[in-house]
Amino acid sequence: MNKARIDKIQSYIPGTCHCITDTAQGSIAALLPLFITQFGLNYYQVGLIMFVNTTVASVIQPIFGYLADRVRLPIFIPLGMMIAVCSIAAMTYAQSFPLLLLLSLTAGIGSALFHPEGAMLVNRYWMKNIGKEMAKFAVGGNVGFALGPLLVGGAYVWGIHFLLLYIPIGLAGSLAYYWLVQTKKEQLQTAKALPKGQDGSQLDSHSPTTGTNDWKSFGKLFFIIAGRSINFIALNTFIPIFWIHVLHSGHQEANMALTIFYGIGAILTFYGGKFSDSLGFVKVIRWSYILLLPTLIIFTGAALPWIAYAMMIPVAIGVFAPYGPIVVLGQAYLAKNIGFSSGITLGVGVTLGGLVVPAIGGLGDAYGIQMALYTLVPISLLALIASFFIREPEGLKEK
Repeated sequence: MNKARIDKIQSYIPGTCHCITDTAQGSIAALLPLFITQFGLNYYQVGLIMFVNTTVASVIQPIFGYLADRVRLPIFIPLGMMIAVCSIAAMTYAQSFPLLLLLSLTAGIGSALFHPEGAMLVNRYWMKNIGKEMAKFAVGGNVGFALGPLLVGGAYVWGIHFLLLYIPIGLAGSLAYYWLVQTKKEQLQTAKALPKGQDGSQLDSHSPTTGTNDWKSFGKLFFIIAGRSINFIALNTFIPIFWIHVLHSGHQEANMALTIFYGIGAILTFYGGKFSDSLGFVKVIRWSYILLLPTLIIFTGAALPWIAYAMMIPVAIGVFAPYGPIVVLGQAYLAKNIGFSSGITLGVGVTLGGLVVPAIGGLGDAYGIQMALYTLVPISLLALIASFFIREPEGLKEK
């Protein structure tokens, strides 16, 4: 196999591992209607399942990222991936609500281990066209969230033991990662002509990151990170329930709606990152939120499935297109602590919404799910306002 073909395959492996990890995350939301039937859960308990999954990741991912700035922790990529998928597989044998909470918690730990190291892997090997390459990595997560409901559909058709399929999927991802590391070592050894006796292992380590930190800009970016996270987790949690209880669809159609939403999102994540290399990272974020505000209102108020489906694309633009640009901006603002930034933007940026989901679920119990989802509108407005106060880092597009 020639070098160009190997390089192309290598560039998709971080995103593939991200896909597998986030397939586990996306599966939890799609399993919620099944658990509602099996355990008689209410909306608050549903939100609590997502809460324990995401809160752990939100709290500890920046810590793992901070460590990744200083020490070599590549084992966290396959380890985090396996913990996440095995937690979903173990739900096959869950017999109580507390056990579901525990397994949701361990899946969150797996996600927390994976994301900072995964983002640093991209930053370390693929700095050219970083917007596009980070978008590939981000797309992997979106594809994972889209595949989660699709795979969970097998549990509705063939029984809960179908979830055991997640284990060999995780093993395949781990093998792909180890192949990437080994081939990169060999390529770098050849390129740098290392002296005989050196195995190239230092090339896979993280040296202390250089650069300066702009905490003020990162603080403004955090409002955008939080807004995207809340939108992402709330829609991920409640789209299947919205389809069943508001649009009066079946479980399969509800899961398919979530798959379609994240399938569209995967495409838009890629193009959001690709266009940010030429148009600017801040502009992509700003215009995404401008589009999101009115379409989110229409989507939430939909009484017919075709209206909800029609609004999926513009809503998905607002939720997914800023993903890659947010990660790249975060790494640029905290150039001295790329791992910590990745822990916030890729970790907290995906999971922070879990802190808010139980409250949204509680509002759904009291006033209906549509009224509860309208709370996403002022949150999105705040993120839009913040987008007018962040700057485009000098030289970012030249990287």
